[in-house]
Amino acid sequence: MVLPAADHSAGTALVGAVQAQASTDEIVRSKRAGLIAFAKANQRPTSHPFAQVRWKSFWDDVADVGANLAGEAEAQRISAALTMLEESAANGTIGNVGLPHFHRVLLSLAAPELDEQFDAVWSPGCGRLEIKDTDRQPLVLAVLRRLTKTFTGYRGDPEGSETPSHVMNQYLDLVSLSPAS
Repeated sequence: MVLPAADHSAGTALVGAVQAQASTDEIVRSKRAGLIAFAKANQRPTSHPFAQVRWKSFWDDVADVGANLAGEAEAQRISAALTMLEESAANGTIGNVGLPHFHRVLLSLAAPELDEQFDAVWSPGCGRLEIKDTDRQPLVLAVLRRLTKTFTGYRGDPEGSETPSHVMNQYLDLVSLSPAS
């Protein structure tokens, strides 16, 4: 927010901006609590595609919460996870090494208490995502690179055009939920 120097109401505008940030933080906290409750309550795998729809929203919330709460250490962790993801794409292990590791880091940044439940979350029939069309792999990596940038506070150009949720939804359009086997 830019405040004009000659504006005598700048103090009021600044207080308003701080209050808006505080309410955003409450929204993020509420979203975080919701994703924790959802993950703990919905760990029964299913092959029913409509029962899985909420898992995509879950990953959207994970990205949004993680990026909004991230500091420098979290930005470095997600950047390291992206590097590992790219290396696994190069050696052909993206599906069973790279994606699970990237999502585990993503989840641990948004809700550290869910880290020990990651295997249940990342199981077929729950929240496990896969790239079914290998031709889309370069596009998936490009979108995840942009998602990683949001952990440093980057929100696109113009500012605000690429929220973590927006970028995550682009990624979720490229991948599929894995059905229970």
